[in-house]
Amino acid sequence: MMILLNPGAAGGTAPDKWRRVWSLLPSAVEPLEVHVLRPGLDLTQLVRSAVIKGETHIVAAGGDGTVNSVVNAVMQLDPPARMRVVLGAAGLGSSNDFHKPFSPGNMIEGIPLRMNFRNAQLRDVGSVQTQHAGVTTVHRFIINASAGITAEGNALFNAPGPLIQWLKQHTTPAAILCAALQALATHRDMPITIEFPGKPPLSLSLTNLGIVKSPYFSGSLRYDVPPDYDNGRFHVFAAERMGILERISLLRALSRGHFKHLPKTYAWHEPAVRISGSFPFPIELDGEVVEATCAEFSILAKALRVCI
Repeated sequence: MMILLNPGAAGGTAPDKWRRVWSLLPSAVEPLEVHVLRPGLDLTQLVRSAVIKGETHIVAAGGDGTVNSVVNAVMQLDPPARMRVVLGAAGLGSSNDFHKPFSPGNMIEGIPLRMNFRNAQLRDVGSVQTQHAGVTTVHRFIINASAGITAEGNALFNAPGPLIQWLKQHTTPAAILCAALQALATHRDMPITIEFPGKPPLSLSLTNLGIVKSPYFSGSLRYDVPPDYDNGRFHVFAAERMGILERISLLRALSRGHFKHLPKTYAWHEPAVRISGSFPFPIELDGEVVEATCAEFSILAKALRVCI
């Protein structure tokens, strides 16, 4: 079993969380190797070398961004090697959306775990090709993607000012809420075009966009659909032209798991989606944020085995 530990997760508290969890786990029945993820580490090469040597159980120990980094590394493997891998995770991060809905049977001291390698399922992986400043890049994601307020809130959380940084180290839910409220207050609706296969383009003045395989995001927020891990489609949710009071109502609705039928919103269930704008905008992928002027999303069906 290879543990990939992100020491920076949850404001730098992840190593202490991991030590507490590991001390309470049953004794490992297979050899264990822990790798601390440091700047400059070639994660793709580390994973490839381990799999070549026969390692198939890989644990992302950190937050959703750590899961995203490990998923992207595993997806670089040749398909036969990739299909031998089973991805596990220890939720040491801030939101841990990958682990939701939380199961009491998979928790130790309030920390969610997916480490039962005998119980795994094939899951879809999202793929997005982004264009920015003449450069085309491919990214993978397994939880959800967003643009608009959600992406801007994640960008503020990932690169925090002094207040959010202090909150991240002392009270994660408050840090998430602070970033969300700041994004909600400062966001400016942006003109984008959204396209689905076989349908005419739709122009929106975008407030928020969610492209999801799992409905859970940003702490306590969620869309009102069940997780669709292996059906080859995304749930897509858009809100447009919302003023500040409407944005507050949207945030309250999402905190209760309500979205559909709200005014100025749309919902689709599609295998692919393309969004584009005249100016660069942030796109969030499993908590990580990139800039793009165009993004084409597609599904890699049942592409990765994941612990349930």
